Amino acid sequence: MKKSVSVASLIAAAVFLFASCASSQITLSEKSPMAVISVIGNSYIPWVDEEAEASGDDNDSSESMINGLINTMLGSQNPEVQTAVDRVDYAEESFRSIVSELTETQFLEKSDVVNNEVYKMLSESFYNTLAPTVKATNYKDFTIIGAKKAPFLMDSVGAKSLAIIDFTFKKERIDETKSQKFIGGVVIFKVKILDEEGREIINRVYTEKTTSKIKRYSSTDYDKNALIDLFPEAIDNAIRKFALEFIGTPVQTSRQEDELSKQAVKLALPTRTKKDTTETAEAETTQSETTSTVAASESGKSGASESVESASSDTKDEVLDARVEAAVKLVKKYNVSPEEAASDMGAPLEKVLEALKKN
Repeated sequence: MKKSVSVASLIAAAVFLFASCASSQITLSEKSPMAVISVIGNSYIPWVDEEAEASGDDNDSSESMINGLINTMLGSQNPEVQTAVDRVDYAEESFRSIVSELTETQFLEKSDVVNNEVYKMLSESFYNTLAPTVKATNYKDFTIIGAKKAPFLMDSVGAKSLAIIDFTFKKERIDETKSQKFIGGVVIFKVKILDEEGREIINRVYTEKTTSKIKRYSSTDYDKNALIDLFPEAIDNAIRKFALEFIGTPVQTSRQEDELSKQAVKLALPTRTKKDTTETAEAETTQSETTSTVAASESGKSGASESVESASSDTKDEVLDARVEAAVKLVKKYNVSPEEAASDMGAPLEKVLEALKKN
């Protein structure tokens, strides 16, 4: 997917900037470093009027959800379904690039977030469990994370704010005449930003239509790959609107350099989770090699096998201890109930309660 920016879209974005700057009191760059923790999108591309018809009552909404799941399963050979993850991956990369360029907001590396131990242990949001959605590569769905777990995750990854992104892609019939029928794309971009205390400081929705269109011969007869190629421009324009709304006042060069220097030092320091993980891995490797050597000399292959099983058992115990420790921290520092903390961290409730009693 290639980015393309028209003069008209730039002019529209500039107009949006002047209209919104007066009301926006939040400057994104002051929330650096920011961690993107969730990026999702719909798994198939519905018609705009298809969803409009299903918005009358709860029964219609349920029917629309079921239709979405059916379309996703039956559309395994449909390019619109096959490229669903590609679209949200592109959107995630575009969000980082455009917001960083226009607002000078600093982002944590994706790998540092998705590979973080707390991130991997936290339970995903149940909000979209039954919805036909897909997640960007290696991300979890944290559409709803909660004001208590958000600061816990921020402390662990070293972020000052969290970004939660949700895209909906649609197609619509446009310029309809008896002899000429066309299709255009629609992008709905929802973004939430949480501050250090887990409070939702930004919650915005932006809608963009593709500036180009493709020929449609019927509701099923059209170039689906050509339709897919229309979305990147609309994705970029929607994100650009968001960035321009919260661009804030330009920061003085000396202050900016000082802030970036502080952030660089903070990001350079290894987090507790990473350090513990590295030391644990090294300790396990040394222990495994030493134990295997001794066991092989004394008892042959049988002894070596027992040593490997022992090392594996130790590793499981360490993982369990880490989960219990994380759950205890959620309870003590962020006032999460023991039951919820144990569930979120995947730790046995009795172990968490036992640890709390000891402390």
